[in-house]
Amino acid sequence: MKPFALILALLPLPAVACEPGEGRIFTCGFNDGRNEVSLCATDSAILYRFGRPDHAPDLLMHREFEDILYQPWGGIGRSIWESVTFTNGDYAYEIGMSLDKFEAVESNRNPYHGSISVQKKGAEIAFLTCDPDSASFAPFLLGDFYEAAGYCYERATQRWQRRCSD
Repeated sequence: MKPFALILALLPLPAVACEPGEGRIFTCGFNDGRNEVSLCATDSAILYRFGRPDHAPDLLMHREFEDILYQPWGGIGRSIWESVTFTNGDYAYEIGMSLDKFEAVESNRNPYHGSISVQKKGAEIAFLTCDPDSASFAPFLLGDFYEAAGYCYERATQRWQRRCSD
């Protein structure tokens, strides 16, 4: 083994959680905490990590803003919700995240919820719901990252883009 490869092999692998300097958009656990998902943002990209807590991710996707589908909350309803869809070959991973406004004000329950829908060629092959009380969501933070990178949301096309019509 070459010295550089040996050094890389000895470095700790990244955990599923967000790294320092990344904005934590969403996290939650599945299967009684045996797996986790996190969405983290940088100045120009979003990272999707899925796997066991405190281990290297089983699936890590790094996508530039223009390479994902990000649907912000439309402004109506009981919940503030957003969704992000990553593609990886024939597969699409749609992460749904929400904040129940009534639960946030009127109960002592965790008001955050989330899920992952996995599709292959457009057909859903798996659907995971976050474990109760495991979700954490920063509403509007991803939109702030997009805007800081020079994007705007075009309501007519329902897409984030570099230039919006007046």
